[in-house]
Amino acid sequence: AHDYGDHHVDALVGHEFYYHKYDYTGVVMKNMLVPGMDQFNNFLEIVQNPMGYVDATSLESYFARANYNYKNKYYASASVRRDGTSKFRYNKWGTFWSAGGAWRIAEEDFIRNSAPWINELKLRASVGTTGNQAVNKTDYPYTDLYEIGESGGQFTVTQVWWGNPNIRWEDNLQYDLGVDFRFWDRFYGSVDVYRRITRNLLYEVAQPASTGMGTVMSNDGKLANQGIEIDLNYDIFNNRNVFWSVNLNGSSYQQKILELPDYLTEALNGDGYINGAYLWKKGKDQYNLYQRRYAGPDPETGTMLYWKDVYDNNGEIIGREKTANGDEATKYEVGSAIPDFMGGFNTTVRYAGFDLTINTAFQIGGLVQDSEYGNLTWGGAILGRNLHKDLVGNTWTPDNPDAKWPLLFYGDEYLGTYERDFIDASYFSLKNVTLGYTLPEAATRKIGINSLRVFASGENLWLVSRRQGLDPRQSITGGT
Repeated sequence: AHDYGDHHVDALVGHEFYYHKYDYTGVVMKNMLVPGMDQFNNFLEIVQNPMGYVDATSLESYFARANYNYKNKYYASASVRRDGTSKFRYNKWGTFWSAGGAWRIAEEDFIRNSAPWINELKLRASVGTTGNQAVNKTDYPYTDLYEIGESGGQFTVTQVWWGNPNIRWEDNLQYDLGVDFRFWDRFYGSVDVYRRITRNLLYEVAQPASTGMGTVMSNDGKLANQGIEIDLNYDIFNNRNVFWSVNLNGSSYQQKILELPDYLTEALNGDGYINGAYLWKKGKDQYNLYQRRYAGPDPETGTMLYWKDVYDNNGEIIGREKTANGDEATKYEVGSAIPDFMGGFNTTVRYAGFDLTINTAFQIGGLVQDSEYGNLTWGGAILGRNLHKDLVGNTWTPDNPDAKWPLLFYGDEYLGTYERDFIDASYFSLKNVTLGYTLPEAATRKIGINSLRVFASGENLWLVSRRQGLDPRQSITGGT
């Protein structure tokens, strides 16, 4: 680092190396002589043959960074790093970089002279890339893996992983723009907007059952995330006698799939890829729920009905009809698990030694599966368990053919989730309340204590959601 008058420059060049090895050996034995002694010769009988494996990973990095500022008013920074991972043996090296700048507008004379109520105003901008090497199932995704076993006293060798020698780094290109401010020495905070594009997505591609392999790791696809984050604070009172501050923070983001490989979308004629409960398609997000739609009970039999699209000879949808066959039911895009907005409201008050802090959290929008409600309203689960009160007087009977729910009977087949299982995930929660009292310093010093505070605190004190008993905070992917 060095200063040249009003110019400040600092730079850093470095090297990192990380190595991790996991060596596992295990055996199941019984008939122990000395309790608590786990040496093999303390057991008489082997229940399961010994097994073991070794996992080893390494990451080597070279990096450089430079920062510059002029009069603590104009800032610029740049960095570059080159990472090599053992997980991608044939494409191990990735290069990632960033550049950014900031302008403290409040330090300009035209602000100081004309708007003294602006205590701080800083504009920030940056762009850069980061890499992702996370592969959960194995540390060797680039090569075939085999498991050694035993059968009838003979060795067996079973393939357990299909390697992909072309596997490489996933990278994220991100743009950020933000502003930090403080006005009237009372209202302060920050606002940030961003856009992140993920390329060469790392994910497991399902394989045909005939191959004997469940999935193979691949790089393909393109995903965009963009959003806004806010953090706003206001000091209602801030003097020697009383302090009261309120805070509102939150974020909103959107996600969009930009590219999908053709081999994933072939089953739906290029219209997308069904990934569990979601339909992945261009222009939609990863949590685009794809579900059957409930059409009510059959007024004649009480059987559960679903909606099914009707097509003409050209494959065009010309209407829809009801069907009792859940396998024939059409799946529809019913909404996303991604909320419209998430945030929190917080406040702190201090007066005469007392302090009170209240923290809350909320979410607006998004869908979540209420699986417990589904269990309590599913006829197949009647035996030995409770039912939900919503069923009372609302299930099909010959005398109640227009009921909301179908005929209940034990052993009713479960066909998986459908639209009715999902509900608005909005909620408001009282996360924490803390009340404290700090004894006067004059009193505590008499007993040799500089400061003494007593307090009581409560966590997760209250939650209100669309349905009583449902906590949407369990999952951000729509499942509970």
